[in-house]
Amino acid sequence: MSTFVRSVIAALLLAVPVAAEAVSIIEDEATGMFALFGLTQVAGWLLIGTVVLDLSAGGGAASRWGSRLVMLGVAFQLLFALATFLSWAFTGEPAEASFIAFGLGFICLTVGGLMWAVRLRRTGSLAATFGLAGVAVLGFVAIAAGDNIVHEIALQGSYLAWVMVGVGAATGPLAVRGRATQPQELRH
Repeated sequence: MSTFVRSVIAALLLAVPVAAEAVSIIEDEATGMFALFGLTQVAGWLLIGTVVLDLSAGGGAASRWGSRLVMLGVAFQLLFALATFLSWAFTGEPAEASFIAFGLGFICLTVGGLMWAVRLRRTGSLAATFGLAGVAVLGFVAIAAGDNIVHEIALQGSYLAWVMVGVGAATGPLAVRGRATQPQELRH
């Protein structure tokens, strides 16, 4: 599966359940919908991890620290998703402590995403640059806003910005042949 396709699927896996929760389709955390929410978050963050690996494979030493922080942020988000899902499965409600991993994940994504975006800008990979900047800035706004509509909108934007990262990983000068989709493949 191409980097671009993985980024689109991951963004949708992350964004759609959060949007459903925001518009109160998922009202009761004790329903099977919450289990679906947890599983889509796990699958989405696993796919995002593969997109980050693809992008970092072509980035060289210049993006080393930013890409490592982004991957650490992805790992924290995955930990959050797993902890939330497992605590719901065993206790009927998500563990509040799991939200520490959520916050730490977005801090790492913010700092690492901005560092990496600055480095990628110099390579000419504008889609990945703007995508990572979007992930970073919107993720920070989501954390800073607290639990309100601004949080929900920023969180959605941050998740959807991963599509731009996938486009940059697939088509930019850092695209890794054999793992990322080459530009001619996106035209079909």
